[in-house]
This record gives sequence, structure tokens and C-alpha cells, in this order.
Amino acid sequence: MSPASVPSDGLLALTGAQSGIWNAQRLEPDSPYYVVGDVVEISGGEPVDTHALAEAVRATT
Repeated sequence: MSPASVPSDGLLALTGAQSGIWNAQRLEPDSPYYVVGDVVEISGGEPVDTHALAEAVRATT
């Protein structure tokens, strides 16, 4: 997406699928159907900087 097509408030419109999930969850907030889990495997030769990782996750969410 080009910078010119990004709204001035920085927010993008939801896709049809995102909108459907958002509305379904609003209608049934206690439903477990739209709870998404994720797993990330981190590997490498150096120890993981857990502080930097935690800050990156916080910034992302």
C-alpha cells in the first residue's frame, strides 16, 4: 500500500473476513470460536534477549 493511500488517521479499513469475525464476536462475546492462539519458535546460536522480546511483543499488541 502506498503512503498516499493510507488514511490520515493511520487506520485501515477491515477486510470482509475481519469485519465478519469482529461482528460475530460482538454478537457472542463469550464464544470461544474466535479465540486465536499462536506459537512462535525462536532458535539461534545466541541467547534470546527476553527484555527486548517482551518489549517487541508489547509494541506489536
